[in-house]
Amino acid sequence: MLIDAIPGFEFPRCNLYDYTIDQEIKPENEVTEDDFLIGVLWDDTIDENDFGRPPLALIEKSTFSSDLNSEEINILAILMMIAWVQRQVTSIESTRMKYSGADFKMTS
Repeated sequence: MLIDAIPGFEFPRCNLYDYTIDQEIKPENEVTEDDFLIGVLWDDTIDENDFGRPPLALIEKSTFSSDLNSEEINILAILMMIAWVQRQVTSIESTRMKYSGADFKMTS
């Protein structure tokens, strides 16, 4: 969503295209309060040596090269929400085109 939102920011004070996308995988018991947890990775294969071992956590470590102030963060957050809503509307419109008017009203 962030990458979709950056072009909508018309007059940023810093270069928003200078960013690094990075993730880190570490045991769930080593996750701190400052870490942004994306998800937990579960292994489908269970080995007897893995019993009691904590699952692995996927941590977001992406950064911009410069620090953003709260105003810039808020603008990007709003642009990200707009991008998300646009995807939802597009999805609904695709579904609506598959059905005739009466069918769509009945299933809605």
